[in-house]
Amino acid sequence: MIVAVSTIKDTAPNVRRYVSRNLANGVDHLVVFTEDTGAEAEAVLDEHHAVTHVRTGGDWWPERPGDLNVRQRANANLARVLLAPFAWAEWLVHIDGDEVAVIDRDVVAAFPPERATFRMVPLEAVSRDAWPDGEITHFKRLLERPELVLLTVLGLVEKPDNKAYFHGHVRGKVGVRLRTDHRIGLHIVRNRRGRGVETVKADGLAVLHYDSATADDFVRKFMTLAGSGSRAVYRTSRIPTVNALRTLSTMDVSDEVRARYLRRVYDLTTREDFETLHDLGLLDEVHADAGTHVPEAVPAADLAAFEALLAAAAPLPRDSLSLDHPEGGYDVLRAALAATGHPAGAATEVLDRIAGKLAAAQAAADAASDETAAPDETGPQPGRRRGIRVPRWRA
Repeated sequence: MIVAVSTIKDTAPNVRRYVSRNLANGVDHLVVFTEDTGAEAEAVLDEHHAVTHVRTGGDWWPERPGDLNVRQRANANLARVLLAPFAWAEWLVHIDGDEVAVIDRDVVAAFPPERATFRMVPLEAVSRDAWPDGEITHFKRLLERPELVLLTVLGLVEKPDNKAYFHGHVRGKVGVRLRTDHRIGLHIVRNRRGRGVETVKADGLAVLHYDSATADDFVRKFMTLAGSGSRAVYRTSRIPTVNALRTLSTMDVSDEVRARYLRRVYDLTTREDFETLHDLGLLDEVHADAGTHVPEAVPAADLAAFEALLAAAAPLPRDSLSLDHPEGGYDVLRAALAATGHPAGAATEVLDRIAGKLAAAQAAADAASDETAAPDETGPQPGRRRGIRVPRWRA
């Protein structure tokens, strides 16, 4: 089964679309961490049988990180380790609340056992004033340089670069096989040494990004950012837009004037020439609401056990959930298992493997430290190392 994890704050209609679209396009279960989403949106999640909803307010964080990206990574990797005991959970993908994972299940099923990652290439919704019948159906794909040069000459992008063409990310999103020692980031995968891991692309694996797909979406999204006071914007190039809207939101002008210039900012920074892009054949047509995947049901007892593990993990430190910590968060799993009495199950092998690697590394460090501390009757020798660098997490 494929599980998706997200950290979201959105309206009830958007949350409802996020859930239905992801489950219809290849995901079996959603683990959703919410941040002050509101009662109506939270009810959508609570009432869905294929969603595990985790509220992150109150005392959820022992020490709440101020950076949203840090919270997203911690939540994703918490889900990664706490799902490990359940054999039905095979893959975990990380997506945002305005994204849909489009996964060809046959492609993923054909991966050999040693393949532990995959990458979903981004498809970004074209930004228009509004969509006919309200259905967003056309998406920009990453372009080759000759195509980007053409759009530059036509005045549709500032320079021939996909980062200038897309408003959001261009790296896509990743999936990791559970019960491995791979850690999942927002767009990358790392191993236990903190090194990036190559992710495999394949036809049939994509992520739809509904980034400011309409004028109303743009205003809602960026006014929220402007009013938050946060400087956490996922693309540096968008910071001037947020700052401009922050200024506009605080100016002493009428609502009518403010709305007029909000629309002007949208026209100048985000709205796209749909007709030209469509005429040139540069768009992919995707009907996310027409997905045919039927999610596989998770055993009710396992869902209850997973929720108990999440509750047990809430007061625990999350330091080891960072992408370069040697434990990879499995110490959090051990503590949650001990607190709940739930068996390690399918996680037994990976827990033993991680414990063995850590014990071996500690033994080697202790032996080297003893050797360095031993008296040296001959005195220091030219070019001879006098010790080893202790890994930072042991210092």
